[in-house]
Amino acid sequence: MLPITFGTITGDEVCGLVTRETRESRRLDFKRELYKIGAGETSETRSREMRELVADVVAFANSEGGDIVIGVDEMDEVAVAAAGVDLTEATEFERKLANYWKDKVDPPLSSVVDSRVIQSPSDASKAFVLIRVRPSQNAPHRTSAERIFYERNGAQKNAMDMSRIREAFLREDIHYDAFDAFRRNRQRQVQDGVTSGLPFLQLHAAPLHALARSSRQLLNFENLNPRDTMPSITHVDREFFTATGFFCTSDADDDSGPLGYQVFFDGRYEQVIGGKKQNGDHILPLGWIMRGIAMALRHTRRVADQLGNGPILVGVTGTYLSDSILDPGNRQWVTRKSKVAPNEVVWCPEIRLEALPERSIDFAKLLAPTLLPLFLSYNRDKVELSLDEAAWSIIDRALPS
Repeated sequence: MLPITFGTITGDEVCGLVTRETRESRRLDFKRELYKIGAGETSETRSREMRELVADVVAFANSEGGDIVIGVDEMDEVAVAAAGVDLTEATEFERKLANYWKDKVDPPLSSVVDSRVIQSPSDASKAFVLIRVRPSQNAPHRTSAERIFYERNGAQKNAMDMSRIREAFLREDIHYDAFDAFRRNRQRQVQDGVTSGLPFLQLHAAPLHALARSSRQLLNFENLNPRDTMPSITHVDREFFTATGFFCTSDADDDSGPLGYQVFFDGRYEQVIGGKKQNGDHILPLGWIMRGIAMALRHTRRVADQLGNGPILVGVTGTYLSDSILDPGNRQWVTRKSKVAPNEVVWCPEIRLEALPERSIDFAKLLAPTLLPLFLSYNRDKVELSLDEAAWSIIDRALPS
């Protein structure tokens, strides 16, 4: 795969593949000519070329993703010429691609394949077609016509055998395990760093695509600074980049509020929320929590857009909650001090969001089940979650329009 943001690749950069004698690989494939699926071809040729195109895309989706560059010739898997293809034919070919992945792939490939026409820098009548396939979190896929599962092996595609198909079906569970390990590792690290012992919550969100190692090469982090969408962080002491991501932190004090966030370069996100001291008690406002989750998801959605959309995982963890008070901002629900032990960690199970709801009431209903362990730690006798519009209007402005 070309290590360049998809929308910014130029004709000069495509021609540079020849200058650098770039090799085809597990994530890069060159095609001298367009797949012959146009109206001027025989039905037999169109059918054969269509199967070839779908098989190439399925192989990338079932593997680590990759780019198909049309208009570049290769010899022994090395780029040797970038003559391009006819611009008009390239435009017509690319226009048809959007509909291919719905009924010609099983299960359908949605928001995984992008394509664009790139004009040749040396001939205005020529162009290249770039097809970028992201690793699919619904893998494995098979071609609808042949019912074959393909994957990339080196610079070639191969039909998957039964053991590889079985392994691919287990891959999503591996991603859930990776998210759980990420949450637990971060909980320990943040707990070690919060020496005050004050209660705090950690919000974690990640597109499923971000849990695939290959996704790190796709992110344009320059356009993903979360400060643009995180107005809940009102006081910032430090902002800095590290080898793993971008940090923004504030020092904890008697009225700490949100303590900061971290955005990892592979798209995973963390926000830490502390409470506030009030009349000798440490209060955790539910509004801060809900707004923090909403904004975290809004930012994660921007990351997911670069990775090909797909589901988002979100989880909440509470630490040092002993004797703190959860303020729901709703008089219908009476809370008490938390009954958890001083060093007990409250884990809210992660949930999978296929899309972000537009209404705050839908957002609250979606999150209520996963936040139940948190509510129970403050009110063990009875839990009443009033999900009326007024109670959750605080997060309205945090949700995407």
